[in-house]
Amino acid sequence: MTKILCFGDSNTWGTKPEGGRYDDHERWSFLLGVYLNMPSSDSINQETESKYLVMEAGQPNRTLIKNAPFDGDKSGLTYLKPLLAIHEPELVIIMLGTNDLKAKFNLSPADIGAGAGTLIEQIQAFSQEAISHSSATKILLVSPPEIKEVPPYVSVYAGGAQKSQLLAHEFATQAKQYQCDFLDANQVIKSSDVDGIHWGAQAHESLALSIAEYIKQRMSFSHSSN
Repeated sequence: MTKILCFGDSNTWGTKPEGGRYDDHERWSFLLGVYLNMPSSDSINQETESKYLVMEAGQPNRTLIKNAPFDGDKSGLTYLKPLLAIHEPELVIIMLGTNDLKAKFNLSPADIGAGAGTLIEQIQAFSQEAISHSSATKILLVSPPEIKEVPPYVSVYAGGAQKSQLLAHEFATQAKQYQCDFLDANQVIKSSDVDGIHWGAQAHESLALSIAEYIKQRMSFSHSSN
């Protein structure tokens, strides 16, 4: 099977705009596996053997820069590196950047974009050093949807809404520089009006469908034989 690691924040973990957590069948990262393994409409073969294994690795408050994925208590190399080493995913989907918009970090869109680039670079370096016996790990960088400054996060994300409008451009630039795939979630979903940060259930479903189609149409995977 093609192994896919979804590395993200509370929206990958499944936080609801109104509080609580979505069930398995409602989260985008879980639904991604469902849609990827769904047989095509023109398939004559009735077998339902899964071709993709999607692993969910979302954590609330995870960032790209502060408490960075490779140097912090929210994830760090101590968290991601074992996932890469143990599971050896063919694809890592990065869905981060929203928490970096918090006012306390005082980061520019370019700073956040550079953080995404650093994470991509680290994954690529790990892939070359530790998983040299298999093909290089592919990366799909997803720019999160723009946020809205509404209660209860108005002060937490003060000025973040305007910055979030520029993230897609910065992320696309980093994806081009590091030669990895890129997807702008703004083209598919919007953040909820309820809290301005998290997504409604329909958004999770729409994003899962969009990423599944992207993977099927644009990405190919080769598996080494041991």
